[in-house]
Amino acid sequence: MSDLILKKEVLDKLKKDPELFGKVASELGTTVSYGLQLLNNNDPKLTQANVLRIILEHVKDDQDNTFLEYEDLLTEAIPA
Repeated sequence: MSDLILKKEVLDKLKKDPELFGKVASELGTTVSYGLQLLNNNDPKLTQANVLRIILEHVKDDQDNTFLEYEDLLTEAIPA
């Protein structure tokens, strides 16, 4: 079974939205630099249920939001 990772669109949203990134980094208890490392590596830690909930709650009122459920945020990792 493959690991689940965030979709590229979700990573892009995290990179462009400092408020959302800060909420996620805080939830994970990471520093900004380590949070960026997790983001750049699309680390599976970013797929924890509490992190996904934060993302969904943050984007729920965005006009261009296409993320409605947890499954909308995730994709399977390609094995190395």
